[in-house]
Amino acid sequence: MTVWLVLTHAAIGLVLLLFTRADEDVRAQAVRVGALAGAALSTILFFVRESDLAWRTASLSTDAAAVAAVATGCAWVLLAVYDEKRGDVRAACLVGIGATSLVIFATNHWVVPALLFWGALSASILVLGAGRATHGWPWFAIAISDVLFVGGLAWVALESESWVLPTPIPGAARWLIVGAALIRAGVAPRLAIWGYVGSSAGVAIPLLVGSAFALVPLTRGDGIEWCALALFVWSLGLAVWSTVRKHADLALVGAWFGSTMLAVAFVVPAAGARAAVAALLAGSVAVLWPESLGRAQPERGLLFAIVPATAGFGAIAGLTLFSFHQATAAVAVIDAAPWFGMAALAPVVLGFGVALGAMYGRRLEPERYSAIAVVATWGLLAAALAIGLSPSAELGFASLQGAERRAPWLHLLAIVVGALAARIAVARASGRVDIGEVSGAVEPGASSLPRPLARVVPAAALVLAAAALGFTIWLTYRGLEVGFL
Repeated sequence: MTVWLVLTHAAIGLVLLLFTRADEDVRAQAVRVGALAGAALSTILFFVRESDLAWRTASLSTDAAAVAAVATGCAWVLLAVYDEKRGDVRAACLVGIGATSLVIFATNHWVVPALLFWGALSASILVLGAGRATHGWPWFAIAISDVLFVGGLAWVALESESWVLPTPIPGAARWLIVGAALIRAGVAPRLAIWGYVGSSAGVAIPLLVGSAFALVPLTRGDGIEWCALALFVWSLGLAVWSTVRKHADLALVGAWFGSTMLAVAFVVPAAGARAAVAALLAGSVAVLWPESLGRAQPERGLLFAIVPATAGFGAIAGLTLFSFHQATAAVAVIDAAPWFGMAALAPVVLGFGVALGAMYGRRLEPERYSAIAVVATWGLLAAALAIGLSPSAELGFASLQGAERRAPWLHLLAIVVGALAARIAVARASGRVDIGEVSGAVEPGASSLPRPLARVVPAAALVLAAAALGFTIWLTYRGLEVGFL
């Protein structure tokens, strides 16, 4: 069964290539069916991940399997939305290959397979984004993350002469992996993955974010709490900037949510999976925003607000509790400082989250929406609520002192009241959302880069990606030479 859960994503993509010469309507229907099949497969993987399933180097009984399942499911859902009536079987094939690569990478425990499937994931995303209407430098960011990841793993493997993937990675090489995770999570709104929003290449964003959170177990260790605190401060700055802006900016929203949840995942292992799922669902809703204008504003604002009953709230609550515990247990003041900082900032971040959610939920938007995008937004919100209302041990931090029976009902009550308040507020709100900064303002195939950079940046990204690929091939040969297999 495991082999089907792992490889069927790629098989779906390859089967869809058989429809390349079919009529447009037939291709569109085939892609829609394939996307639904891929989403269903991801759902099955999510629910059977704790069954001690394994296949070769992949072990599905980890939190990383949950992250990979949600990431691949979101990618297939976004493909179904963005491919509406186009029948882009090429994009569907690349999503399938990327999904299988992410699942195997996230659940494997050996250096060589990790490098190979990381490279396959990056290649599928780079090809998927080639020629799309993008803003910022997503190609360059992905290539830099590849160099950092390959360099970090190669450093450890050659230094220790061991081909087992260490968790966490020791020494200074760990910070290279941290850098790769930061880039893939999109913490920089302008020089990052959010440039894909507004084009069909946006379907790759869940795969990129999922790969970032799959790196988190490799990064935990001494000093990571300072990195998490810096991320928390950065996310607070993004939230403040988003609230003072007159118009909505999807890149800022995505970077704020990703930074906040990545900080949680870095330092709270028990809440890492919940934080990753929250970031994936919120990022996917942001990608759907340009396709659902005029609909689902309160629902979207509710998810961005990190309020009780959503998956993100449990992650922040876990960080607060864990930070208090670590701060009070520390002996030296310098050791307690980052934990006190995160515990103090958590309510502030939540407060700005509520402000952002209310602001985006109340705005009136021009009605330019696709029905399937609206339904997908509702589905992603329902998933966030299901995770938020799930038992305390499910993907998150345990409830305190026997409150697990009351918490889901209190969360449900809060969510109903919040939805009603948002609905009433929409009727009285005015204003507009300008998404032109990250989507819709550039014609397909155009670039937002200055002309001198429009050629240099893709070329530099290609050189970096080729260097990472070449080194991966050499390291694979080295591993085989010393008897890895």
